[in-house]
Amino acid sequence: MMDLPFVLAMLFVLGISIFVTVKFLGAFDTAWTYGGVGQEIINDGQSAMYVFDYMFVVLGVGLSASTIIGAFMIDSHPIFYIFSTILLGIMTIVSAQITNAFDKFATSTAFAPIANDFPMMITFVRNFPLFILVTGILIAMVMYGRPQTGGTI
Repeated sequence: MMDLPFVLAMLFVLGISIFVTVKFLGAFDTAWTYGGVGQEIINDGQSAMYVFDYMFVVLGVGLSASTIIGAFMIDSHPIFYIFSTILLGIMTIVSAQITNAFDKFATSTAFAPIANDFPMMITFVRNFPLFILVTGILIAMVMYGRPQTGGTI
């Protein structure tokens, strides 16, 4: 359950980094006018950045899947379900705030044209609270829903 804050933070930072990189490459492209040297490289770099739209969603789902699989390996006591539920509620509220911050960043005047080129990422980030809630419930089901082994460590 403690992996969810790291997944959320990693996806938030990655999304902002992608936007800043695309903005930087666009500014670099307009400043690069010396005889067309390396223009093909800049164009390839700009077109490669748009792969990150789909990669962002795949990375989010992959991180959640690995967290769920990792939760299966944790031997936990059912009494911690109460604390996990409280933590899941807090994480859902925090993810809503992170969604608002990312939306404000993406719809700013500097990054709004870039946000139009990343529809999958924007949709995924706008649904962060639901994504975190569903992932947290699946983690809780895996951690606390399996039978106890009852042995010593």
